[in-house]
Amino acid sequence: MLFLSQLLPRLIYPVGMTSWLIALGAAIVRRQPSIARNCSLIAFSVLFLGSNRWVNFALVRPLEDSYLPSGSLPAADAIVILGGAVKLASTPRRNVHLTIGDRLLYAAMLYHTHKAPLVVVSGGMVLWRESEPTEGASMSQALAVMGVPASAIVEEPPCSNTYQEASSVKKVMSTHNLHRILLVTSAMHMARAFRTFRHQGIDSIPSPTDFTVTDDDVAQSYATFEEFALSLIPDVNVLVITTAALKEYVGLAYYWARDWL
Repeated sequence: MLFLSQLLPRLIYPVGMTSWLIALGAAIVRRQPSIARNCSLIAFSVLFLGSNRWVNFALVRPLEDSYLPSGSLPAADAIVILGGAVKLASTPRRNVHLTIGDRLLYAAMLYHTHKAPLVVVSGGMVLWRESEPTEGASMSQALAVMGVPASAIVEEPPCSNTYQEASSVKKVMSTHNLHRILLVTSAMHMARAFRTFRHQGIDSIPSPTDFTVTDDDVAQSYATFEEFALSLIPDVNVLVITTAALKEYVGLAYYWARDWL
């Protein structure tokens, strides 16, 4: 199921959908030229729209703006960082690699400003890579470099998805007598994460970070003719963010269907 949950959505993301549409069109171009032409047209449209900045804004902003803090964050019993923020040290990479460094940096900042005395790291796990070191251990190493002492870090057992992370955090809270947490994850992921934690009865305060679209980004896109023209041209960096947003919408639908939200 984990493999299928990783595989099937990729077929509807822009790159995956474009690839199989082009392959299908090439396979039937001699027998069904009109259908092959339509496949190419749809593939082009998917790739063009997926890498368009304005389409990206329309998809991302509702996710990232859904749980914005209204003011200064209150104090809590612990700061919980969800997994996906690091890659393990692996040759030739000698150190832990921060893929979403904002999560760890923001959590360290919250710790150093005395928002909570503990930091709980929630590491992800791929079942067919169980021999690898846990992500939680790598996150702990990165936090130590940021000045968070080992005595203030609690590592969760490895998890495969956000639902399992919430279940694991609930057990950690019970063990350490914690009642309220600051939930740190990417702003785009916060809608699914917060609702999942709330569904399991966890008192969590949304603490989003790693915003991919800001007010300045939107304003600059039409501030001048040059910026507006550039915003219409396909951009691979925009395509990556659009794909991440689509992943969240698929995740929200899946979690709703499973009654996890």
